[in-house]
Order: sequence, then structure tokens, then C-alpha cells
Amino acid sequence: MTEIAVEIARKHFASGGVEALAECRFTAATGEFVSLVGPSGAGKSTILNIVGGLDHDYGGSVTAGGRIVTGSSHHPARIGYMFQEPRLMPWLTVAQNIELVLAGVRQRDDVVRLLEQVGLSGRAESFPGQLSGGMQRRVSLARAFAVRPDLLLMDEPFVSLDEPTAQRLRNLLLSLWRELKPTVLFVTHHLREAIALSDRIVFLSSSPGRVIHELEIDIPRPRDLNDTSIQKLYEKILREYPKILSGRVPAIAGGAPETGSPQRRSA
Repeated sequence: MTEIAVEIARKHFASGGVEALAECRFTAATGEFVSLVGPSGAGKSTILNIVGGLDHDYGGSVTAGGRIVTGSSHHPARIGYMFQEPRLMPWLTVAQNIELVLAGVRQRDDVVRLLEQVGLSGRAESFPGQLSGGMQRRVSLARAFAVRPDLLLMDEPFVSLDEPTAQRLRNLLLSLWRELKPTVLFVTHHLREAIALSDRIVFLSSSPGRVIHELEIDIPRPRDLNDTSIQKLYEKILREYPKILSGRVPAIAGGAPETGSPQRRSA
């Protein structure tokens, strides 16, 4: 299990020198489920790449479990990563796609167990092209948990799915998270989804991305996307911060700008 501390002073893209992130600071406690919400171009995926140790070209620091990520040859945490697309190797079977991230003599037993957990028993020898889009996402979810991650990075993993399929995958995600309790950073543009899944939501400004608001979710678990309590909190957030999904919050005492210092509140 891993505590994450992110302090990004600046991040420019090499192409054109565009500033992607500026003064972006937040933490994620061990085992905490944190969602990152913000407009397109806010740098949400960039943050995941930095935290995951895939991008070292930025100013600031990221620590995982108290150890620096930047410049490390080996990330201090075991990481599971789930992207917007399943990213399965089409020439490998379902089992082989999961085994890519595994090592050890018991890996076939681990694959069978994981496939049972995500409802794909009997599909170990299928190829990705033989699976529906929702099934492919389930394989991707199983692969992300296969390493028993300390840190799980998820980049809009359920986007473009029909709602019933997305809800089944959210339930699977929460079931696996409750079992292993990794620290989760979950990127989404779907505020209700963030409320339903998260312990805390970190809102980002429009580009260059910075933290403008943090909200702890105190709705008891288990939660369902269609719960009245989730709808009420969703409406409350947008009533208090009508521009927050476009990356702005109202000025606070002292005249801070709409994209200025973060505000942190309990729900």
C-alpha cells in the first residue's frame, strides 16, 4: 500500500513548449480512492504518467510510500494501469495478455482466479477479437489487478461504454479494490461516477492544470450511481460551483482568482 504526494511546479510539453501543469499539489493516502476531475486539456492523463514514473520531464516532485519517483530506475510501488482503451495484444490469448505482467510459478492459477472474479471463466484461451468491448475492459481490469498493485492508475477506463456495462465494471473495480485496497488515482470527466467511486475528488483547472478544489465524499458505501444521495451531492456541487467542470471556482476571501489556491471541503 502506498501514500502518494504530488507537487508539480510546472510541466511543459516539449513540442511547442505548451504549459500543461502549474502548481499542481495533492496527496492520496494509503488505500484511498481519489478521482481527478477537470476539463479536457487539464493535464489529468499527464499527472498519471508522472505519478507512474513514465514522465520525468517536469519541475517538482512525486513521492510514493515516502520514496521519490522522479528519476527512479525502479518505481517504489507496484503499479496497475488501466487506460481508456483495453490495450490488449490481439495475437495473444486472454490468459497470455494477463501473464505479461506476472512472474512466478503460480501465474496460471492467478490468471484463472482473476478471470473468475471478473466473470470471464472459460475465456482464458480466447483472443481479444473474439470478445465484446465490455469483455475486453474486464480483461484489462483483471490485468491491472494481477500484480496486486500498491498503486492503481486509471485513465477514464469506462469511457464510451454503455451505462449498464460501465456500471458492472465499476462494481467489479470496487470489489477488487475492497479486497486489495490499493491507492487509486482515477481520471474521469463524469462527476457522478467520481462521487459514486471516490473517497475524495480533486478538481483541476483548465490548462495549465492546477488543483482548484478538493471534496471529501462522506456518503456511506456501498453506493450506486443512481442513489438519491449521489444525485443530491452532484446538484449541490454544481449549485455552489456552477463552473467547476470547466475548471473554475468562485473567488474566495481575499480575492483569490477563480483558478487560484485550492479549496478543500468536506461534503
